[in-house]
Amino acid sequence: MIAGYNGHVAEHPEFASNGTVHIIGFSLGGICAYDILSEQWEPEDGVPPWEEELPEEVTETSGPLLRRLDVTVPKLPFRVKSLFTCGSPIGAQRVRGSHHPFSVLFPPH
Repeated sequence: MIAGYNGHVAEHPEFASNGTVHIIGFSLGGICAYDILSEQWEPEDGVPPWEEELPEEVTETSGPLLRRLDVTVPKLPFRVKSLFTCGSPIGAQRVRGSHHPFSVLFPPH
């Protein structure tokens, strides 16, 4: 992903300041892209969901709902505006992974 972006910027230098990046992920690629993007938080984005305090009634009944990935994810040299997935079971993975289904896991733009 980073190599593709760098190659495109090398051919179109104006894209680095004016371009918009959208990602399309199919099946497992959608899950991988989702996981990568969920780790792209910057201080100006606010507090990441895994550091926010959840309401007491939620934690008492179900325990912690958000967990940070146990892998190191490279920082992307660009912001992603949209992630589109096709045939990707992200919703099922979020529920099985104990993520709260209504939490936002991407940095706000």
